[in-house]
Amino acid sequence: EFLRSVLTLVSRNDYEAVFPVGDSTITVLQKFREEWPKVPLVMADRKSYEKVSDKFFCQRLAASEGLSLPETYYPQSVEEMEKGVERIGFPVVLKPRYSRFYDEKTGTLQVGDTQLVFEGKTLREAFLRLRQGDSFPCVQKWVPGKGLGVEILLKQGRVLAAFCHERLREMNPLGSGSSAALSVPVSQEWVQAGVSLLKGCGYEGAAMVEFRVDKQAGKTWFMEVNGRF
Repeated sequence: EFLRSVLTLVSRNDYEAVFPVGDSTITVLQKFREEWPKVPLVMADRKSYEKVSDKFFCQRLAASEGLSLPETYYPQSVEEMEKGVERIGFPVVLKPRYSRFYDEKTGTLQVGDTQLVFEGKTLREAFLRLRQGDSFPCVQKWVPGKGLGVEILLKQGRVLAAFCHERLREMNPLGSGSSAALSVPVSQEWVQAGVSLLKGCGYEGAAMVEFRVDKQAGKTWFMEVNGRF
């Protein structure tokens, strides 16, 4: 329904280009890109977008680049998940592999929200609910600090623009998107870290690389990559 509506709208109007800016929109259009008309579609190619959207791939890539991650486990069963949580201790973060997951079997789009779990009562239910196809969510140790976003516009390996922001408040204090943020001086250290990750995904275009910074402890952890404006 959504795809048909968009295709109809584009075919009936003289648009110079279309900029999909949300995870849901981009995920659907990537899946059906071959059906898109000749109007330029301003987003990354499908292969590189799938890589930056794969949180597990990006986590392992970040670790190989020498970036710090919260203690993380990739369980393949409830039993493995429970063992990982026992090692980490509560609270833990359950993070689905994708922020948006298109289920080929049902033809539906699933929202993969990260969940912070404080006790065992809700752990099993949340773990199973956040499963996407064959992929269970990873289990991460919760770490304190504020979100730091590094926005990068990359073309042929060259940075055309870079911007940094720090989260002041989040819509849900337990973990969510920001409700207020502040621009901060561009950190070349974190821009270069972001560029290395994007290059490792073969990605070109606009993206945001997210870190979590605990200034008191002097620690910074890689969180994820968002392949969009």
